[in-house]
Amino acid sequence: MSAGAEDADLWQSESLGVVVIREGDVVTVVVDGRLDRSGAERFRSCVMEALGRRPEMLAVDASTLTFVDSPGMAGLLRVRHAVTDAGVTFGFSSASPALRRVAEDAGFEALLPDA
Repeated sequence: MSAGAEDADLWQSESLGVVVIREGDVVTVVVDGRLDRSGAERFRSCVMEALGRRPEMLAVDASTLTFVDSPGMAGLLRVRHAVTDAGVTFGFSSASPALRRVAEDAGFEALLPDA
């Protein structure tokens, strides 16, 4: 967490960790480990809770995801839609090679930041 962060929440399971960091009007959701069917719903729940804080932007840091399957990718897309439907700017601050592979295979590489 950076020195300017106002608060952070952590959720951890055996396969997925989620940290939600708020700095001003920006919320960053850091996901670490395996984003699969079991983690996708918890990830969505953490994002929905973060949206309740009314940020102007929500960024996902997926730089340390080691595995993403199709339910995990679907969970990311559902989160993106929920964030934009709430009128909040959505983006990825970084993406792991595992996420890039799945996004490219599914045709969603345009959602990810440039490498």
